[in-house]
Amino acid sequence: MQQLRRFAYYVGPLLLWMGVIFSLSTNSASAQATNPVVHKILTNLFPWIVAYLSESQTNLIDFCLRKGAHIIEYTILTLLAFRAFRAGSLNFRSYMAYGPPLLCILYAGSDEYHQSFYSQRGAAIGDVFIDSFGVLLASFIALWAWCRRLELSRSKIAAQQVTVVTPDNNR
Repeated sequence: MQQLRRFAYYVGPLLLWMGVIFSLSTNSASAQATNPVVHKILTNLFPWIVAYLSESQTNLIDFCLRKGAHIIEYTILTLLAFRAFRAGSLNFRSYMAYGPPLLCILYAGSDEYHQSFYSQRGAAIGDVFIDSFGVLLASFIALWAWCRRLELSRSKIAAQQVTVVTPDNNR
């Protein structure tokens, strides 16, 4: 039972986020669905600017927001994957460094394949590269944090091992 709880605690959020990405790969999050929402938000927040924007400029803003969302969702996915691979372990294994990025890039490819089954979506290799940028960003963050944690733990151990030298020890 403890193993199941541990699995659910570490892997559950990763699987849940994968489900969120999977659901966003349908027509419900296509450009045709998000463009009117972005236009309405821009109209409500910046009505003085929207009056001067053409439809193609609004579409470009929507495009940039969508690609930024790709980076953010895969950054989150990769951080969750690092957490799942580590699973609270204090020991570092090499698969903990290459496993999460590899998993997330493969998932990005499968996500694009999944989108090819929807009429308002399409598979684009460029999106896999954009997703991979989010994976790379999160990998740097996670590995930097891991190295920082190791550095702090080593400095604590070194501080505990310092012995006091007295004149009697010098003989």
